[in-house]
Amino acid sequence: MTMHGGDIYRNKVTLDYSVNTNPLGVCEEVKKALLSSMEEVEHYPDYYCEELKEALAEYHQLKPEQILCGNGASEIITAVCRYVQPQKVLLPVPGFSGYEKALKAVGAGVCYVLSQADSEFAATETIIKAIREQKPDMLFLTNPNNPTGQLLSKKSVDKIVAACDKAQTFLVVDECFIELTMYRDESLLYRGIPKNALVLRAFTKSYAIPGVRLGYAVVANKELRDGVEEQLSEWSVSIPAQKAGLVALQEEAYLERARLVIAQERERLRKELKELGMQVFPSSANYILIYDPAEDDSLYRFLLRWGILIRDCSDYYGLSQGYYRIAVKMPEENDQLLSRIKECFYARD
Repeated sequence: MTMHGGDIYRNKVTLDYSVNTNPLGVCEEVKKALLSSMEEVEHYPDYYCEELKEALAEYHQLKPEQILCGNGASEIITAVCRYVQPQKVLLPVPGFSGYEKALKAVGAGVCYVLSQADSEFAATETIIKAIREQKPDMLFLTNPNNPTGQLLSKKSVDKIVAACDKAQTFLVVDECFIELTMYRDESLLYRGIPKNALVLRAFTKSYAIPGVRLGYAVVANKELRDGVEEQLSEWSVSIPAQKAGLVALQEEAYLERARLVIAQERERLRKELKELGMQVFPSSANYILIYDPAEDDSLYRFLLRWGILIRDCSDYYGLSQGYYRIAVKMPEENDQLLSRIKECFYARD
């Protein structure tokens, strides 16, 4: 089984840098909503999440019938694969492994589109070429990319959308990290969603609630929404999750503060890690991809001895030993991380 970040249950961890959530932690109003929702858990949740869909529609200036909610983005990924039933799927790599797990469950064939470190993982033209030549049934596009943090421009996304439209390729755009970037307006949500596409979002990252499990997707029309929604489990979005989502959407100041912290601390981490001799790849997200020239797992093991968990990316397709993804956290936490990394590097000399 592929391991994602957040394996705090099998490791003694005091600082988890392997999971990319909002560095501010869970906001107080969301905590209150979760606690107060305990008064209602004797009832079944709203099957259709109607109040939450209304709130999401208002937040994104869309129609409620364009929105579906699920038990995290992962459930929606599985549901859309079941609905589309693709035979051939393009997966840009390195990228999130959860897509492949869902695709294998429906018997889909996967074709990888590999981007290279020496081009800083620029992938737009490679993806478009693959769409034209292979004419896949489906394409997963993560924006910003996980694990590189690279955010595609509006122009690049529009070119990929046009190529998918011509090839009749169903497009899934995973924007689960975009709310924590300075470029949220680059979202496909704000310039018209193609009829043969689905935009994926999650509260997990933006509001630091991965344990609550709440994701949603936006499509162009009710017919597509209903088709994907039929593939979801019954009552999959709990009452606590729905209540937390309603309150979270009102916490814009919290998100604004997080974006500022992330931008400042990401640049500081980038600068100091480069000074140590690491390769640090450009990122617009709340995490960075680094390459340790030692080309082994010594950094990972050293940090874990001090209770710091980073994401070893050697199991990502296209990456090898020495690649790590590091979340961007608060200044005092980043101070501890940098101090331990420097200890590791100085011990090598």
